[in-house]
Amino acid sequence: MTTLATEPSEPTEAELMRGFKGKIELDVRDSKPDWTPFTPPKAPEGAPNILFILYDDTGQAA
Repeated sequence: MTTLATEPSEPTEAELMRGFKGKIELDVRDSKPDWTPFTPPKAPEGAPNILFILYDDTGQAA
């Protein structure tokens, strides 16, 4: 299956195993969610913008 780079991917098992940091209460209104496994990673401050293009099997070989 091919996905676009802009589509969010499913969290890996390692990301899910980091532990739940929310709070589960009897009443859902008192509970606190933990969305950290589902938020996309961000580049560090000052990281360069890089676009990497790979042509594979385009028929350019001799």
